[in-house]
Amino acid sequence: MAIDDHARGRILRAARKLRGRPYDHDRSDDTWQDITVEPATFTCSTFVCRVGMEALGHAPDFFAHEARWLLDELHVVDAPKPGDLVGYCRLPDHAERRRGHDLVWHVMIYLGNGDVIGDCDLAGEVTVRALEYEDHHGDWQWQLIMAPFLEMRPR
Repeated sequence: MAIDDHARGRILRAARKLRGRPYDHDRSDDTWQDITVEPATFTCSTFVCRVGMEALGHAPDFFAHEARWLLDELHVVDAPKPGDLVGYCRLPDHAERRRGHDLVWHVMIYLGNGDVIGDCDLAGEVTVRALEYEDHHGDWQWQLIMAPFLEMRPR
């Protein structure tokens, strides 16, 4: 299913509406799954799933709310368009390795003009930032640029 400009607009409106919501550091908040309530917190992937629910009408179980799964289900495009899902995977830092992470995956939604929106553990909330941020980490930023999550297969 191709994504049209109307769907992209719904994705961007749903994403912007959630700006400022806190990051779920404990990964324990499931309020994102209930479309009838305002979600309390997000991770990067539960934010993307909630946007997909609000903008595109997907059920909560349509997605696996894991950044790695989200990225595995999409395909690489030459350049993102507003409403596309973008992400990367990188090697973990020392603290992340201690928690057992072999890779760190992250997803956000491309807004256009080089900006993304998503829930970021570094910012502690849903935030807008440049696609290229935290450049002190090196060249790992946004190694994968993916196509719209409207085209995803259900899990």
